[in-house]
Amino acid sequence: MRKSIRHILPIIISLFFLQSIINAENLNIGKIVKKNGYIMKTNINCETDNCNQDNILIHPGDRILTGKKSEVYILLNDGTALEILEKSDIIIFSIVDKKNKTLTNIFSDYGKFKIIQQNDYLETSLVFKTKTSIIKSVCSTYNLIASETETGIFVYKGEAGFANIDPSIVEAYIIKSGFESYMKKNSLPLHPQSVTVSLRSAWLSRQFLTDKNDRIIIYKNKKGPADWPFIEKK
Repeated sequence: MRKSIRHILPIIISLFFLQSIINAENLNIGKIVKKNGYIMKTNINCETDNCNQDNILIHPGDRILTGKKSEVYILLNDGTALEILEKSDIIIFSIVDKKNKTLTNIFSDYGKFKIIQQNDYLETSLVFKTKTSIIKSVCSTYNLIASETETGIFVYKGEAGFANIDPSIVEAYIIKSGFESYMKKNSLPLHPQSVTVSLRSAWLSRQFLTDKNDRIIIYKNKKGPADWPFIEKK
C-alpha cells in the first residue's frame, strides 16, 4: 500500500501544480464596465473553439476588437482605466504584481485609446506597446493613437516615457503634461511639442487612422479637412 502511494504521490503533486497554473491563468484581472456597438473579445491563450469566455471579466491574454462607432471601457484591478475607441485592436497580457515582478502589460496593433492610472505606485507600473513604440508610465493620464507604422501620444496628466520599440534606437523622451509626440517606424520620436490648452481635451478626436490602419491623419486646421498624414507636414 505504501509503495502504491509513493508511486501515485508524484502524479498527485504534478496535477496539483498544473491546476494551480490553470487557476492562475483563469484569475480575472479586470472587468468591462461599459460597451457600445460591436465588441469582440477572445483570448490568445485559447487554442480551441470551446473556450469559456466571460463577456464582462478580463483575463490575462484577452484580446478586444472594436468595430466602427464602437467603444468599450475597462477597469483593471490595478486601478488602470482604459477607454478603447472604435476600430481598435488591443491585447491585455497582465497587470502589475510586485510578488511575481510583473507590470501591467498591454499591446496594440492599431487603435485609439485613453489611459487613466489611478493607483499609488511610485515606479513604472504600466507598459503599453505598439508596433512602433513602447510607453512606460506611472499614475498618468494620456491619449494614444497607433497605426501599423506610426504612434502618437498626448499626456494630459503626469508623464510617460516614449521610445521606439526597436531597441537599437536608444533616443527617447519623457513626455510631460500638456505635451504630444509622434513616432514613425524605425525612426526617432519627434521632439515633444506643447498642445494649446483649448485643444487638449479634444486631442484624440482630432486624430484618425486611414482605412488600412497604416497611417495617422491629424485634423489640424480648425476650418479645413483632415486629409494629410502628420509625417509629411509635422
